[in-house]
Amino acid sequence: MTISQIVEKKFKNTKDKSLLFASDFSDYNQDYIGDLLSIYTRVGKLVRLANGVYLRPSSLTDSIFRCMSRRQKP
Repeated sequence: MTISQIVEKKFKNTKDKSLLFASDFSDYNQDYIGDLLSIYTRVGKLVRLANGVYLRPSSLTDSIFRCMSRRQKP
């Protein structure tokens, strides 16, 4: 199983409104884990709350964060 498959499996097994930490994957290359979590953030599957802390949003919180991010862009 590849690292990206492991992260994907962990993501799928995480409930909405749950926190994920980059340190959950401390057995793997942290730069690569950071890249994968950034990809999930860019496509809207996760919301970055702080360095290494991510939220798996529900559909409602996802909508709110998307609206807020559109307003904050210049």
